[in-house]
Amino acid sequence: MNKLLIILAIAAVISLATWAAKSHFSPSVPFKTVSTEELKSLLSDPDSVLLLDVRTADEFAQAHIDGAVCVCWGDPDFLRQVREVVPPGIPVAVYCRSGRRSASAASVLAEAGYDVVNLDGGILAWQKDGLPVSAVPSEGNYIEAYDREVGLGEDAIKVKVMKINPELTSIKISMFRRPSISNPNLLLAVEAAFTGKLIEDSAHFLPSNICGDYVISGERFSGYDEATTTTGCLCVTPDGATIARTDESLIARAVAAKGYLFHQILLVEDGHDCYIDRQPKPRTDIEYYRALAQMPDSSICIVQSAQEMNLTEFIGALCAIGVKSAIYLDMGAGWNYGWFRTAPGAEPRLLFPVARKTRYQTNWLIVEPKSKIVRD
Repeated sequence: MNKLLIILAIAAVISLATWAAKSHFSPSVPFKTVSTEELKSLLSDPDSVLLLDVRTADEFAQAHIDGAVCVCWGDPDFLRQVREVVPPGIPVAVYCRSGRRSASAASVLAEAGYDVVNLDGGILAWQKDGLPVSAVPSEGNYIEAYDREVGLGEDAIKVKVMKINPELTSIKISMFRRPSISNPNLLLAVEAAFTGKLIEDSAHFLPSNICGDYVISGERFSGYDEATTTTGCLCVTPDGATIARTDESLIARAVAAKGYLFHQILLVEDGHDCYIDRQPKPRTDIEYYRALAQMPDSSICIVQSAQEMNLTEFIGALCAIGVKSAIYLDMGAGWNYGWFRTAPGAEPRLLFPVARKTRYQTNWLIVEPKSKIVRD
C-alpha cells in the first residue's frame, strides 16, 4: 500500500511538472498588475510600451484593444514569436479575456527579461469601463497581387504588381536584421537602400555602410555619400508615403513625424523616364528588375518584371501602367531575395524563384498590418 502511494505521488509530481512546462507557467517571477485606467495612461504614449494580446487569433479578430499585437499564449512557440515582434528593451503590457492567460504569459515574459505589466480583468474589464475596441476587417486584401501586360513597340512586356493597401498596412524601414519569412505579422520584405563595401566583421553593420541618409522612427542616420544612387527617396509619415526626388525637406518631414525614409535611384518622375545612365546598370543590361512605385492615387506598389528585359524597357513598362514616380530596388545576385503575403497568416510568396540570401542585405523595406495578428 505504501509503495502504491509513493508511485501515485511521484506520478502526480511528474504530471504537474509536465503541465507547468507545457503551459509556460512560472508563478515565481513577479510582474505588475494594472487597472484599465493605468493601461489607458500607458497607451497614451504608444512608443513607450508594446501592447500584447495573448488570446487566439479568432478572439483577437472579433474585438481587441487598438494597437495590440496578437501572439497566442496557447502556441508552444509563444516566446520565440514574441521575441520576433517585440524589440529588445521595449516594455510590454499584456492582456487576455479575463486576465488569467495573460498572468501566465506575463510571468514567462518577466522571467525572459521583459519589463511587463498585466491588465487586471482583461478585455472584459476594458469593455466594461466603456473603453474602445477594434476588429480585424473580415475581407479585403492587405496586399493585392496581379500581372499587367503592356505593349512597347512590337513587343509585349509583362510585369508583376503588388499593391499595398494603405488602410490596412504600415510601411517601415528595418536595418541590420533580416526579417523572418516565418513571422505571419510581416506582409512584405524587400531590400531598401544600397549597402556599401562588404566588411567581414561588425563594421559591416555600421549606419555609415548604408547609402545615403535615412530615417527610422524619426531618428536620422548618416550613410555614405553617393550622388548617383541617392537621386530619389521614399518618405513615410502618419499622413502617408511619398516617392519623390531627394529633398532635404522630405528628410526633415520624416524626422518631425517620427517616420521613415531611405534613398535610392529615381527611375520615374511625374510619369516620365528620368533615369541617369550611370549607376547601377547601363540601360542596355538584360536583367530582371524591381521598383518601388507610386500611382496617381498615391498608392504604393512593388513592380517587378516577369521576364528579363533591359532597363529602358522596364522603365517604359512602369510609365505605361501609369506609375507617377518610382525608385529602383536592386534585383542583382544577392538582392533578389524578397517575399510577400496577401494577409496576416497567409502563405508567403517569394518575389523571385531563385532567391539568394547574402550579407549585402542589411536594410529592408517592410510592410506590416496596422492590426497585427498571428494565426493559430
